[in-house]
Amino acid sequence: MEERELGQWVSAWEEASRYWVHVIWEFDFCINYYGIVQDVEEVEGLKCPVQLVLGSEDERVNTWAFQSFLPTAMKFNKRVDLHLYPNAKHAFHRPDWDGHNPEAAKDAWSKTLQLLSRFQQKGPA
Repeated sequence: MEERELGQWVSAWEEASRYWVHVIWEFDFCINYYGIVQDVEEVEGLKCPVQLVLGSEDERVNTWAFQSFLPTAMKFNKRVDLHLYPNAKHAFHRPDWDGHNPEAAKDAWSKTLQLLSRFQQKGPA
């Protein structure tokens, strides 16, 4: 997938990610580039692993992720694969965004494709 397509895909995902916990029970995995769950206790219902992709300089999501989501995921014994990119801001993967970080975006997309490939070929790990 080209970087431009990645930006379009992520833009759509950004809108959908606000509701990710409400629908995730039907999926084998969740890839979250920065969706925030309003009621973190809903994490208890997750039945799949989560790949969480964050920029270290993301002031919008990191407080929630490190103070709410990750402790709750640990409380309910959920698998979370965290990828934290140094010197990357919120939405670092969006080419049309001021904080675009091409190196981090390329690596994050590579990890996303690896996860998708693993589930496509073998099913959940």
